[in-house]
Amino acid sequence: MAYDWEPAEKQFRLGQLTSSEIGRRLGCHPSTVIRHMAAKGIKRDQADEVARRTKERLATQTQTQNAKRDAKCKVYEITDADIDEAVDSNVALVMSHRGDLARLVAIENKLLDELDNEPTKLYISAFQGTIVEKVIGLTVTEKSATLVNLVNVRAKRIEKQRQAFNIVDTEETNKDRPLVQLAPGDELL
Repeated sequence: MAYDWEPAEKQFRLGQLTSSEIGRRLGCHPSTVIRHMAAKGIKRDQADEVARRTKERLATQTQTQNAKRDAKCKVYEITDADIDEAVDSNVALVMSHRGDLARLVAIENKLLDELDNEPTKLYISAFQGTIVEKVIGLTVTEKSATLVNLVNVRAKRIEKQRQAFNIVDTEETNKDRPLVQLAPGDELL
């Protein structure tokens, strides 16, 4: 069968089409294309040059498109009113955070008061078909676990509170400050 090999050979050398695609276009099997190219000594010798020039042209077109897009972008002037609006928004957010922190302190204090007043829990069980309810005190382990959790909550709250009030501690400002400061006449227990 006679095939139009001239355009196929050109596409093969340029590396534009696979043997399968050339065969599909010619109406023959890809192995026929491979045998023909091998018999004539035709190689994909221009494929690298095509790839290099393609990359160059894509880079140029991308730069051109970016320049056109940038020219269309509108640069907005920032006014003092814009800045004031952003500041108002930030202040409202910080004040909201401060209110949340104040409510957290109140909850922490209630929890401490409850721990001081011998908290209890309700123990319910079934014994020989009878439901038994008994009020018992918290165990030492339960109290200590609650205190550990409270300490962790307080530490996080203090950290967030310092952020909300823009109090920044650096290593240099804290290096000489003791962790605990006692008032005159106070003693460590």
